[in-house]
Amino acid sequence: DGEEEEEEEEPPCPVLTRPGYYTEPPLAELARLPAAALAALPAFLVGRRGAGAIKWEGGGLDVRGLDLDRLVQIEDRAAAVYEGMEEVKPPVGQGLNRPALITLEGVLPPEGADPAKFAAKVEKRTRKMGAEFVDYDPARGIWQFRTPHFSRYGLADSDSEEDSEGEAATGPEAAAAAAPLGARLRAAAYLVLRPVKEDYLRRAQARTAGAGGAATTVALDNFLATRAEEEAARHAREDRRREDLARQA
Repeated sequence: DGEEEEEEEEPPCPVLTRPGYYTEPPLAELARLPAAALAALPAFLVGRRGAGAIKWEGGGLDVRGLDLDRLVQIEDRAAAVYEGMEEVKPPVGQGLNRPALITLEGVLPPEGADPAKFAAKVEKRTRKMGAEFVDYDPARGIWQFRTPHFSRYGLADSDSEEDSEGEAATGPEAAAAAAPLGARLRAAAYLVLRPVKEDYLRRAQARTAGAGGAATTVALDNFLATRAEEEAARHAREDRRREDLARQA
């Protein structure tokens, strides 16, 4: 009897609590649907206001019990699903690991860049990611493309920074050397902080398993902010040294 009751229990609707995120259909509407409907949505969208959205189409979308807080990340000019979760990532075509339309906002050409050239760069980047280019509006900074399955898709800082001759920087090192302080912080995070963050978080979670999760998050944020400042200061010192050498030459 217990097994029958367990089978009859309706699974919960998806969970999404992070500020700025939303779904279509809305969570309130999904909460009223029966299990059979939650297991076969015709389309489903997760978005983040001011950042973008991911829309799955094609029908048969099973969203029962999905922890969208963990599964979906929509960030500054990037989107990812199941990132770092290979142990739970389903095969292609199942779960959320299936074709989707991604819309990213805030993908504006760098100051002084030619909009047409930057648009061509965005289209080239789309193909390089293995995605299908749909549209890019440089005036509004909206980029749309389709993906066959899920990894991380987006535009890195190095893709939008330009060197003194107007050509694209070739990597994060070039962006870090050429960018102003704010962009230099982002480049430093790209170069250094991500692996540090992952390692630190793993160790911190191991130490605080079951308790102190909030304190761990605060400590991690403080730690990363300090490292970012150190990286920015190092780049600034290197810039000054190069300028001194140029004056002495």
